[in-house]
Amino acid sequence: MTVKNIVEPGSTLLQVVQQVQQLSAHVRRTLNSSGPGSLGHSSPDASAPAPRPALGSGGAEWELVKVTADLRDEIEHLAARQAASDVVLTEVIVPLLVAVGPDLASELVREIRSGLNVRTPAHDERLQLMTEGYLQRSADGIEARIRAKIAGA
Repeated sequence: MTVKNIVEPGSTLLQVVQQVQQLSAHVRRTLNSSGPGSLGHSSPDASAPAPRPALGSGGAEWELVKVTADLRDEIEHLAARQAASDVVLTEVIVPLLVAVGPDLASELVREIRSGLNVRTPAHDERLQLMTEGYLQRSADGIEARIRAKIAGA
């Protein structure tokens, strides 16, 4: 039996990546167009941090604060979804496979180690390596449960 699994990023992750790229471009444009001292400060104050914008004052600074907060929310949602997936895998699926048949769990490990094709946005090598590392750690955990089941049997 041959199983080919493909791991692809979800739409939420893609949206977060796109928002970060847009934010980065916005900050670059703002810095390049303004430069030091263009906030209206006198020369000695040019290197001082910009004053915090008042709530509701608008402007690029407030937009940056809002976008950053939105990105933090999206990242927290992704982290929560990841934690929920981890719990389902490690506390439900793996123990069930190990209890029903260690051979099934071993097959899962083989597929994780060799049969997954990880796709990341724009062929992001860092993200791909992180994903592959996470998958290998998951396989290590499954193997540990299999060994414990066999030793206890």
